[in-house]
Amino acid sequence: MQDTSAHSPDRFVGKTEAAVFCGVAPRTLDKWAYQKKGPRFRYVSRLRRYSVNDLAAYMASRPSGGGADVPAQSEAA
Repeated sequence: MQDTSAHSPDRFVGKTEAAVFCGVAPRTLDKWAYQKKGPRFRYVSRLRRYSVNDLAAYMASRPSGGGADVPAQSEAA
């Protein structure tokens, strides 16, 4: 039998795995939770758990790239 838990839409992970997924320190997730920002989470038995789907959605919503759009400079010929 093959383990399909890694592909389950209801898969939840702890703070350490969520931090690796987001590319931040676990302490950053603590700070975000306190500030009521960052990815959604749920408490399960007093432990904060993150849905893999919520983490992916949060990361997709974050800006990425080299900053603001800069218009191309025209070259004088």
